[in-house]
Amino acid sequence: MAFFYIYKFAGGTLPQSVCESKNGSILHNVLDLIAEHKYDEAQYIWCKEVLDSDHRSLFRSLEEVFHNKVPNLSKITTETWLHCSSPLHPNAVAVKIQYPESIVAPVSCTFGQKEVDSWLFKNPKPCSEDIIPGQDAHSNRQSRRQVRFDIDASQEIDIHTCSGMRTSDKSKVTGMPQLLLIDYIQGSLIHYHQNQEQPPVQVPAGMISLSGTIYHLAALIYSNHNHFTCTVFISNGALYYNGVLSYSGKKTLHWLLPNKLKHPDNYYLVYAWYIKGTKDSPNPATSSAADTMETHVNKKGPIKHKSDATAGSG
Repeated sequence: MAFFYIYKFAGGTLPQSVCESKNGSILHNVLDLIAEHKYDEAQYIWCKEVLDSDHRSLFRSLEEVFHNKVPNLSKITTETWLHCSSPLHPNAVAVKIQYPESIVAPVSCTFGQKEVDSWLFKNPKPCSEDIIPGQDAHSNRQSRRQVRFDIDASQEIDIHTCSGMRTSDKSKVTGMPQLLLIDYIQGSLIHYHQNQEQPPVQVPAGMISLSGTIYHLAALIYSNHNHFTCTVFISNGALYYNGVLSYSGKKTLHWLLPNKLKHPDNYYLVYAWYIKGTKDSPNPATSSAADTMETHVNKKGPIKHKSDATAGSG
């Protein structure tokens, strides 16, 4: 439901590359069905045609249910120039194209522009690419000898790998997603294993820039191990959705003030979703939210990926 509210009320759109794909076309149909209040039919079509399941259960991860099913919606493309310090390396300068699925948010601070800029820089690391060593002693010192087993030849072979260090220029984002995913799961797991408690939730910045493209905070996705809920930022308000409340006859939607958000008890922030916009377009989130968000630390254990994704994924 989170993406439906973004699509319907917060300026979200489906890029042509998404609409032209099979699952993107189905997503467009499902969004129309939800708008017509045909929730059961929308869920059935998504499970049957996208998840390839005869069961209407969405008890699985958000990645399995939504993110990985329409990758063109959140696909990032980066281009990075790499430099190797070894004079032996035949490709000492090379360009590397990557397709990261998300930006991993640190849990030690509020995610904002500084963290986006830091993500574009990569730390130096050993090169370790296979090379052909030279004959002199100096050349041999520039490589590491390894023994590997060649399955096809059924024998061990000597391999030399580069011993230089790889440094990189600032990555350039050449493919901008419509929906930018900020991943809090990895940082939360690391924090829990180090401190035996979940980190306090810190609302990310309302607006960030990725290589000159403006993104606005559109939704926060929470998990409690078994279920997803979400808060979607619409105009000057925030809409909290929890579909499981319908089973007890309670309201599933609640309007909140963006500057007085309350993190749902016993839920953990797993993703922040940003939508592409412009500096002049209305920002659905407010920058003051991070200062007034009520946070709770839960000590039940780390987030588990498997959850009922109906609330978070729509």
